[in-house]
Amino acid sequence: MKRTPELQIQLGTITNAAIQIYEVEKQHGKVSRLFIQQMESYKLPLLRIIAADNELKHYASRELAALNASIEYAKTGDKCVRKRMITEFKAAERVATRLWKEIED
Repeated sequence: MKRTPELQIQLGTITNAAIQIYEVEKQHGKVSRLFIQQMESYKLPLLRIIAADNELKHYASRELAALNASIEYAKTGDKCVRKRMITEFKAAERVATRLWKEIED
């Protein structure tokens, strides 16, 4: 996989979404409404990456699933949703690991 400016921007978007998910877990779901709105603003860029149908499609879809779960966890505080968020986030990390191996080659 070749590094292009578009790829760098898309990876940055996915990474920023991952940081938001990590913050929700770190704060145990107790985040402000403004923070939840900021997290929701990452949905559309992730959907655009998925629709672009490039190498980052699966990574973005896993990250979007984790983002949706983290938003729900922040709104409800449900422990089952927290488990789903963690599961999806770990799945996204596995996909990211495979992608980095392809980028490094």
